[in-house]
Amino acid sequence: MPDKPSQSETTVTRGRPRNPEADRAILQATIELLSELGYSAMSIEGVASRSGVAKTTIYRRFDTKLELVLTAMNRTLAVDEVPDTGSLRGDIKALITGGSGMLILSGRGAAIVGTLLVEREKNPELLEPFRRLIYEPRQRQIRVILERARERGEIDGGVDPNFIAASMFGSVVAAALGGQVIDKKAVARLIDNICRSIGES
Repeated sequence: MPDKPSQSETTVTRGRPRNPEADRAILQATIELLSELGYSAMSIEGVASRSGVAKTTIYRRFDTKLELVLTAMNRTLAVDEVPDTGSLRGDIKALITGGSGMLILSGRGAAIVGTLLVEREKNPELLEPFRRLIYEPRQRQIRVILERARERGEIDGGVDPNFIAASMFGSVVAAALGGQVIDKKAVARLIDNICRSIGES
């Protein structure tokens, strides 16, 4: 006997088909307001106004603001495949500047990281998805990149991927809390510092 569909599955399938354009507008507006206002100040009403979608449409898709924000983060900040350029420096550069990496380093991405960390006391429920959706996937990517570099003989086996991940995110968080954007020159310096700390040969 087939499994009974969950409540969320039956909610999605009943009624008229969902409009993908409305979905994109809702999630884009959510990310914009999260970066501009922070989690506490943003609202479903604000997302409806920014996206041009009726508030009732948003509530048909998401039960709470938290569910809406987590869905938007998952769609927008999801990581790409692990880069494989053939060199340690190339892989780190691709990780930082490609796809979702550049979003994290951009003004908006850094602002999202900053607001989530600032609001960790008032909204601790945001910390787990921050780790799961943003930090841990990139930490796993770094681990793969370092293992490939070790196999190529570029580095020894003693490099701690947690330290490298902390170095990268520390730069992003410092920029976010200082109201700064990490530009191309800053990215180049960050890559140089990481490679020197690893002991790139």
